[in-house]
Amino acid sequence: MVDPDMKVTFINENAARLAGLTPKNAMGKPCYEVFHSTACEKDCPVKKALQTGEVTEAVKFTITDSKGKEIPVMSISSILKDSSGKVLGAFEIIRDVTVEVEAEKNLQEAYFREERAREAAEAAALAKSEFLANMSHEIRTPMHGVIAATELALNEEMPSKAEHYLKIIQSSAYSLLGIINDILDFSKIEADKLDLEIRSFRLDDVMDRSVDVLINKAAEKSIEVIVDIDVDTPKALIGDPLRLQQIMTNLLSNAIKFTDNEGKVILGVKDTEKSLDHVILTFFIKDTGIGIVPEHLSKIFEPFSQADASSTRKYEGTGLGLSISKQLVDMMNGRIWAESELGKGSTFTFTARFGRQPVQQERKFVTPPDIQGLKVLVVDDCAETRDIMQKILESFGLHVELVASGMESLSLLKDSQNMGEPFELVIMDWLMPGLDGIETAKKIRRELKLSIPIILMTAFGKEAEDLDIEKDGISGFLTKPIYQSMLFNAIMDAFGKEQLKKAGREKAIITSASIYKKRLEGIRVLVAEDNPTNQEIALAILEGAGMSAEVVKNGKEAVEAVYRSHFDAVLMDIQMPEMDGYEATKIIRQDSRFTSLPIIAMTAHAMKGDEERCLEAGMDAYVSKPINQDRLFRTLLHSLKSQQISVQDIEPEASTEDSLPVELPGVKIREALRALNIDGNIFKNILIKFLESNKDTMSKIRSAFESEDWLSLMHLSHSLKGSAGSIGADKLYRAAMDLEMASREESVKPPALSLIEGLAASLDEVLRSLQTLTDTCESEALHVGGDSSDKPQLKQELRQLADVLKIADPEVIRKQMEKVKEHADSSILQELENQINNYDYDEALESINRILNIED
Repeated sequence: MVDPDMKVTFINENAARLAGLTPKNAMGKPCYEVFHSTACEKDCPVKKALQTGEVTEAVKFTITDSKGKEIPVMSISSILKDSSGKVLGAFEIIRDVTVEVEAEKNLQEAYFREERAREAAEAAALAKSEFLANMSHEIRTPMHGVIAATELALNEEMPSKAEHYLKIIQSSAYSLLGIINDILDFSKIEADKLDLEIRSFRLDDVMDRSVDVLINKAAEKSIEVIVDIDVDTPKALIGDPLRLQQIMTNLLSNAIKFTDNEGKVILGVKDTEKSLDHVILTFFIKDTGIGIVPEHLSKIFEPFSQADASSTRKYEGTGLGLSISKQLVDMMNGRIWAESELGKGSTFTFTARFGRQPVQQERKFVTPPDIQGLKVLVVDDCAETRDIMQKILESFGLHVELVASGMESLSLLKDSQNMGEPFELVIMDWLMPGLDGIETAKKIRRELKLSIPIILMTAFGKEAEDLDIEKDGISGFLTKPIYQSMLFNAIMDAFGKEQLKKAGREKAIITSASIYKKRLEGIRVLVAEDNPTNQEIALAILEGAGMSAEVVKNGKEAVEAVYRSHFDAVLMDIQMPEMDGYEATKIIRQDSRFTSLPIIAMTAHAMKGDEERCLEAGMDAYVSKPINQDRLFRTLLHSLKSQQISVQDIEPEASTEDSLPVELPGVKIREALRALNIDGNIFKNILIKFLESNKDTMSKIRSAFESEDWLSLMHLSHSLKGSAGSIGADKLYRAAMDLEMASREESVKPPALSLIEGLAASLDEVLRSLQTLTDTCESEALHVGGDSSDKPQLKQELRQLADVLKIADPEVIRKQMEKVKEHADSSILQELENQINNYDYDEALESINRILNIED
């Protein structure tokens, strides 16, 4: 206790001991001297109590005892009054809090240690993720070669069996690539680096690929894989098809792995919510396998988990796929769960949210009027397959009846015939108990004398290799699982109708190179790639589409090539020795002549931000490996179009050298054609491109000469020399060569002005000749070729093309365009065909109207 002057009037033993004094020694001293605390002197609790007349809040501060030891204390004070209210002083309760402070300090230190450890762990995880991404580039390169080479092989004509095996190689290669990526994916998930790649895709194509990867494994165990896509489910979606396929492949692989021989696996999907712009789909994978005990279901999606230890020994695997699948489903705003009954099988279900493409992108399966209402008999011992077939066939507008065996089908066919209500089509499974599909078909032909189409189905494609379709009375053949488009085409084919709907993936493999060849022929591309396999693949893809390509093996050589020769585009790998793609691009972009040269990155990088880094380095676009032909061609066309490099002048139709004059002033056309061994129309386009690209060449050359920029002058004359030699402009070639040589030797003697003037005269002669050729071509393009009697047919075909453009089915449009081209000069249709190839259907309709007006 203290008096109003804050001098100690009473102190107990504990408080005095805390100060290092005895009570007697402390009496009469100011309290802040007793406890030797500056904080106490300035902000004393006792002083506050005396001033305010109130109880102070607890205050923590440090005191120093008589020996100099610092002690943390907690203090609270209040005033003392007599009965009349006079202030007698104040008292203070002070407590040693050394233990608490030490505990708090230890807790803080532990927290900071944990934070540092967490930061170190995150840094290590990030470093691991980056390392794995870089390593995966090297690991995946051979797989990229396999995938791309297979796709190229599929573009060639070959026996159907070889094509089938190549498709298996392709699907398996994609699957293996996915397995290689699993560890990388899991690492990226840990580091929160996994991103979805959003783009347009078709649901049935993704499900087809998912099944195709695993169908041989299922066949080895005689497991029937059934696909059940609800007919009303939207299929033209926007999302990440590869990650969706990864989920389905993981779940299907497990279902097949844990299902015994002759079991069944069903992959199904239906929509649970949809609007014009989005849809929520529910997928399920159901098997008749070994099942999972309830206590293991709760941890089935944890990483490195199996249903039990014996599963790992018997079936192998780490269980990582299910953990990745769960993370991917979460990213798709869905959820995943499993239900199972031991010994009877399991069902894995997941939901996912996708965007929707415009309604016109949905395939419409409209049967011709004479097939509408067709009476169809489906024969299959599998109840699930019968139900699925019924849903699909009824969606086509057909009447369907179902039976489970060959004997039942014979009885029903006979009865319906006797009643005057015969079936008009039979779709039948091959392998059934009792009477199989082949024997049943023979009896239908021989005993019932029916000639109706019979389509045979099988779950195992190898069975069909020795099948004699005509001898066995079979009209068509289908390999399970059955898809809507596949069944539609089989029915159309059985009745001699046009198969209007082709499977998107199959169509892309067959036609991508041929479609883009019409627009990319003559384009010159530089490929910077250090891997020999990738070099060969790139060359084959580009040359297969009519492009010319030069290959260099590093960024340094790429820079040199761009300075040395003319290129319309550069495909630039990122990871290369000596100089990588980023540095090479920056160097190229530093030269003002190449600021608009399209440079497209090619990379197997998988980390977030790589695309942005490519664009920041000055690249125009980005394609990932393994290179997809369709995506590469689209990217090239887009980049070339943005730089206003004409692709409309590329003539898709075959031609001969007769379409050009033998010679023009300054240009020996016939000699150049024979030397190059190329088509006359292609050469015509090269001449026109030469004209367009060299209209301001002389101004650049004069500018370089006047500023004594001998290096630029050398490159300009070198480039002109090469192109002049290619088109047969011999005089211009020699003039450019003389200027180039003089520019190289400028240190001895600068180039003479006479060389500049000589080159200008030669170039002017060539450009005037080519302008005459261009004017002639444009004049001819205003008139439709062929006999005038062809014009009514042309108008009819054009109007039909306008009708199918409104339906927006690319395959139908392509076929109709081929019919139009039979009745018109290709030059007048070039713009229209380019618009169709670019899917600019509105512009194509305007072009049709313009052509029709011209003809009227």
